[in-house]
Amino acid sequence: MERTPPELRRNARELRNGSTEAERILWHALRTYRPRFTRQLVVGHFIIDIACRAAKVAVELDGGQHSERLEHDTRRTQWLEAEGWQVLRF
Repeated sequence: MERTPPELRRNARELRNGSTEAERILWHALRTYRPRFTRQLVVGHFIIDIACRAAKVAVELDGGQHSERLEHDTRRTQWLEAEGWQVLRF
């Protein structure tokens, strides 16, 4: 199994520590449910905001910065869906 690149692990950790208000609220609601959810999961060369590995559900909480990255987000969603993930964007 290929290891996650160190820079992605570092970035995911920073995103967990500096989560947005929306991410904190949703995480508080989901963290005790099973199957288990996780924050800032590295999948391929992307980091998913909140994910359920067992169900392959990716929850993306798009803030203002995403209005400038629509093409990147579209490619990312297409790649995740090709890998079997269901992507939910809010």
